[in-house]
Amino acid sequence: MSLNHYLNKKVLVITADGRTLTGNLLSCDQLTNIVLSDTIERVIRPADDPEPSSEASHGLYLIRGDNVVCCGLVDEELDASINWREVRGTFWGDEACVIEVLNVRKGLAPKSRIVGQLRTAAERRACIWR
Repeated sequence: MSLNHYLNKKVLVITADGRTLTGNLLSCDQLTNIVLSDTIERVIRPADDPEPSSEASHGLYLIRGDNVVCCGLVDEELDASINWREVRGTFWGDEACVIEVLNVRKGLAPKSRIVGQLRTAAERRACIWR
């Protein structure tokens, strides 16, 4: 599936190492290499972590296509209504999860198994599989 219809729109990208990035999609190619502007990385902490969740600004950001797990449009109204410092969740980007993602890509496991591991309902709705 092509991401060209998302150009110049706000997207959420989840990477193979578990990063959650949002930004405006400036460019993409046939290998799913992605260029984002105004990029923000969301660091969601587990419930038992005393440190609050955070957002880090990265500006212009290039993501190699082989590191993209999923990419989807952001509902900007919903996104703006969420206090991301209060969001808690579990880390899903461990080695076992990456292997599961690769199995889904190869057709060896159903998408529902990995989609259920995404941290929020918004991420599950936004996810587009390559």
